[in-house]
Amino acid sequence: MIILFFSIQSQTNYISNAVDSSKNKVFSTYDIYEYNAYNWIKHNLSENILIISDRQTTIQANGIADKGYIDVNNDKIEDYQNYLKDVLSNEDPEYSYKKIKYLLNNPKFLCKNYFNTQDCKDFQNREIIVIIGEKTSNFAYNGKVQWFVKDFVKFKGLKKFFNETYFTEIYNENDKIYIFALNPKIGIPYN
Repeated sequence: MIILFFSIQSQTNYISNAVDSSKNKVFSTYDIYEYNAYNWIKHNLSENILIISDRQTTIQANGIADKGYIDVNNDKIEDYQNYLKDVLSNEDPEYSYKKIKYLLNNPKFLCKNYFNTQDCKDFQNREIIVIIGEKTSNFAYNGKVQWFVKDFVKFKGLKKFFNETYFTEIYNENDKIYIFALNPKIGIPYN
């Protein structure tokens, strides 16, 4: 018998579990690498951060890290997913850099912080980070949004995030999850 429990313990301590009572096992929708990364964001990055990632990752990271993220109204989810897949899977770092910057000027997309939704233009001066973990890598690889994935997929387009002209790698845990900061300007590293 499988019983599912979904709980929001607090805005900053989101956790979602599935419990298999017959085997006394708990399965989380995020793994220890994601949890560690989100805590690292919370304790090491400023309040001025805006998270870009697949929808599940942004929601989970915001729940633990208390940072802003880009989201959309339900009628624009497919548009955002297509836009994000293009940003992630494209191999040109300059193209992806500019597309991420453009998100803040695109009226289709909304920026959220906690449960507060604002026009992204109000977030123009935020530092932008891109979280790429197992969910994001699978989304970039196959375009499917998934809550439960087990492996990081080396997708077409990952290599561009290591181009220091446009992005700065600020976190990596065992090649399971990366966090890249968008450089404030092309050629000027994030610090």
